[in-house]
Amino acid sequence: MPESLDTRATGLEESMRRAFTPIEAPIEKEKKAQIATQKTFQETDARIDRLVTQMETAALFGQTGARIENPVSAIDEMLRNRP
Repeated sequence: MPESLDTRATGLEESMRRAFTPIEAPIEKEKKAQIATQKTFQETDARIDRLVTQMETAALFGQTGARIENPVSAIDEMLRNRP
């Protein structure tokens, strides 16, 4: 009799494994997709941060260029108008 119970338990375990495998596979696939999506969002956020920094830097250089251009133009004008 114990052998018969062991066989039945093994059969039941096998049946449960076969029943749950198709259920667990999509769950694992969804987890991997969520991880990939999260990684993509993080990479996109990092790219946006870099672009914002580059834009801010470009704006600062533009302001510096304008500040330099005005005195240079003034010096040039002064040199041209010299007697």
